[in-house]
Amino acid sequence: MINQSITNEAWTLAGIGYAIKAFDWDMLTKLHGEVPMKQAYEAGRLSHDYDYQDEVYLQVREWAKTAIEYLEMQDDTDYGTSLRDADLMYSGDKSKWIKFAHSVIVRNLSSLTNKNDFSSAYAQDLITHAGLALAANSDNAVMHSLGGGTDAQFSNYNSEWGVWWGSFDGYF
Repeated sequence: MINQSITNEAWTLAGIGYAIKAFDWDMLTKLHGEVPMKQAYEAGRLSHDYDYQDEVYLQVREWAKTAIEYLEMQDDTDYGTSLRDADLMYSGDKSKWIKFAHSVIVRNLSSLTNKNDFSSAYAQDLITHAGLALAANSDNAVMHSLGGGTDAQFSNYNSEWGVWWGSFDGYF
């Protein structure tokens, strides 16, 4: 998605992709520590070298900053209603995605507070991004879904695993 968006100069979509990528990798390394990042998507590779968490942390911040750069670019792409309809979190609102990307940086840096060099190396960057991050409940990263039913936005909502069990209507 990111590469195709960059090729098509769909900067908003590329920025959203980088913001999600930064968030996902930040969560992944916080859960698992060292992870295979640099070789993760090399075709044909059956084993991967693990990258240390400090390298992943640095890359997460770079991806989030790249997201902000793309989201702040003038985007002349005609998304129609597709971006608004497919973006279940912010309905294509660039300003909220920018805040989200700043928040990823804040979450990333705030987990480094026990480092000996936190005050000199990370604190000012954390403060700067915190001032630009999610600040109100209306900014929260929440997936909005109308749920299932015959008029559901996505057909996979209408399954035994979704929120609408049409096949069980007579049983409950």
